[in-house]
Amino acid sequence: MTLRRIFAFAIVSLFIVAPPAFSFAQGGLKTIVPAECDNEPGGCQSICHVATLAQNILNNAIYFAVFVSSVLIAWAGWQYLTAGGQEYKVKAAKKMFGNIIIGLVLITASWLLVNTLLNALTDSSGLQWNRIC
Repeated sequence: MTLRRIFAFAIVSLFIVAPPAFSFAQGGLKTIVPAECDNEPGGCQSICHVATLAQNILNNAIYFAVFVSSVLIAWAGWQYLTAGGQEYKVKAAKKMFGNIIIGLVLITASWLLVNTLLNALTDSSGLQWNRIC
């Protein structure tokens, strides 16, 4: 009986979560290679194109890291909820929460540092945060 409830909950959750994903299908991640590089015969020939390529890789990696950290936070929450009062499981779940948050802060700080360096090295005006050239 519990397997049927789990299956029914999964189906209902899918119908609740899936429609927003389809409505944002047009947006999503940018392509990694800049569009200007596809039109040129030699590909990316400008330092500006290489910097844009590095910026796109960095931004896509941040999107991936945030997604993975949210999945890991959900997993740590599940471990915490199913600990059943066992102290070592509660401590392990709390430690996992802490490690995930520390990792996310480190990733975000490193993104900020690299993004600032890319903007400084390419003489960007700084007015447009994620646009280098």
